[in-house]
Amino acid sequence: MGGKKDRGRINRAKQMAAATAVIEPTSAPVQQPPAPSHTFYELDTRATLAKKLADTIEAFQEDIRRETDPWAAIEYGSNSVALVAAAMRGDAKAQLAMLIGTQQINNTQQISRPEYTKVVELASHQKNPGVELWIGMESFEFIRRADDNDANRALLENAMKIADANHAAGRS
Repeated sequence: MGGKKDRGRINRAKQMAAATAVIEPTSAPVQQPPAPSHTFYELDTRATLAKKLADTIEAFQEDIRRETDPWAAIEYGSNSVALVAAAMRGDAKAQLAMLIGTQQINNTQQISRPEYTKVVELASHQKNPGVELWIGMESFEFIRRADDNDANRALLENAMKIADANHAAGRS
């Protein structure tokens, strides 16, 4: 008959055998990668993607105009001087209203090009997100046209070099 010591030795031997035993992997079926959800001819081409993006941007711009134009009309009426003054003070909504075309408040009053340029520069330096978004959306069409024309492509590449130089100099 075995005593406690014998049972301890037997248990340790079983534990050792279990720890050093080779674990056999279960035989699982080999899984195949999932089939693609599309075929090559269904993929959008660069032109169709550009068209979809242009349509989306146009819809966003219309929504922004729909929100901003009534606000500018209520806030400033037909007074473009007040709109320019607010934009020069740094009012982000006034800057965006000028940029998107509310600068033509009515047929008789228009904001001058130097005032417009100054406000756009000020908004860019302030990192006004609405203005930056609008400029980005407007730039898309320019970039898209640059694909079609060598002169536009050269102009775009030059603009990108200037932007990179300004960024490196800490001006953007």
